[in-house]
Amino acid sequence: MINPPVRFDVFQQLVLWLNKSMKSYREGRHYLATNTILTAHETDKELARLISAHAQDQREIRDQMHQHLALLQDARNRGGNVEAMREAYINIFGGWILDIPSWLSKIEEDLLFLNKLRRPERTKFARIRLLQDAINFAEQDERVEREVIAELHNELGTLLLQNPFPHSRKDHIQAIQQSINCHKTALDIYTIARYPFQYAKSQILLGIAYHHYGVASYSYGFERAIDCYQDALQVYTQEEFPDQWTRLHTYQGNAFALRSDGDRAENIEQSIAHHLGALYTLNDSCSPLTAATINFHLGDAYSVYQMGDRKKNLDEAVAYYKTAMKTLSLQDFPYEWACIHVRLAAIFQQDEMAAEGERDLLLRCAIVCYEGALTIYRADAFPIEYAEIQVRLAYVHLLRKEGERQQHLDQAMTCYRKALPVFSKHAFPREHRSIQQMINWIETQPHEKDPQIFPSFHAPFNSCIMVKSS
Repeated sequence: MINPPVRFDVFQQLVLWLNKSMKSYREGRHYLATNTILTAHETDKELARLISAHAQDQREIRDQMHQHLALLQDARNRGGNVEAMREAYINIFGGWILDIPSWLSKIEEDLLFLNKLRRPERTKFARIRLLQDAINFAEQDERVEREVIAELHNELGTLLLQNPFPHSRKDHIQAIQQSINCHKTALDIYTIARYPFQYAKSQILLGIAYHHYGVASYSYGFERAIDCYQDALQVYTQEEFPDQWTRLHTYQGNAFALRSDGDRAENIEQSIAHHLGALYTLNDSCSPLTAATINFHLGDAYSVYQMGDRKKNLDEAVAYYKTAMKTLSLQDFPYEWACIHVRLAAIFQQDEMAAEGERDLLLRCAIVCYEGALTIYRADAFPIEYAEIQVRLAYVHLLRKEGERQQHLDQAMTCYRKALPVFSKHAFPREHRSIQQMINWIETQPHEKDPQIFPSFHAPFNSCIMVKSS
């Protein structure tokens, strides 16, 4: 019998490995450990040919194949043995690729089931409980390896920041602090020397947590976020990882836009410079979501930029938001779509936007945008966001001059009353006080007069929203 050519044997094993690994990274790791021929240099060439011939027009599959190519190269650089393959798999895909005891497999199945429901606003707290139980048990079970525990901490830290938010500011800040501690724990295990990609991923997650902390507590969080993104750039260089490099720069720009240290105008200008630099470096290897993220954040920066022509800055913000919505559609990204509509509404209600005779038209546009966002931010699923938008909507009704004044006042009162059950005296004392002041004004003041100054209302969480990482 004539033996088949070596090249065919490598190709066949390569296809079998990719098929297994793309279905289950855990199975793929086992297959690679028993077929060490795949770590040979010849495999790189075969995989590169496979990508070129069959995956160039399929971004998701192409990216997965490139990840497996990087994995093979990493395993070979680590020595090519079974332990090297284990570490290379962890470096690319995280700790879940390791073998786990049966009790943890059951939790993993439950988490996957909840994710498949595609109702994150309904399942968040159930998933948090599962992850907390998993961490508590895993830390007592010697069979669970440290990298699995790191992965559990990163997943819990990420989930704690997602919507819906806790029902009080105090609980929200505590959740963010817990998220920060989770990612710090992961970084004790995912070091840059041993697992550089997981290190960079964990630094990004930690930076996002610090960003949330800065918004929620009006504190130092943004400085820490910038430092974390800078640490991740040690791994994600522009030459090798343009997509990640680009996204990291727009994340840095997002943090500079809210940074309290230093000159405010200079911070905004640096924010815009980061975003525009990221936008100009986009290429074919960058995902559409990255481009949308940059435009989203540019809209945020220009919406608060006070230097120069304010009307022009606001027009720029609207243009960037609309560009982002070409990717962040209602069907595929409902949360981000609603978030942009909230931001557009906030721009339309500003005095600088209106030319003579256009003020009421823009206020009606703001109302339409807020009401559009409320189709996503429903009271039963997103109570905090729902209540926040009701307050914003009430404010717009009060600003309207045209039409029946009493009708505008009644609509504002209705919106304020819808917000009060969420922004209660105990959970959100500052917001509750501001709302109650406005209700009292509507009830007691002559309706032909307007208040000279509306009580300030500080949105609890909406300014913290960031586009999800893909």
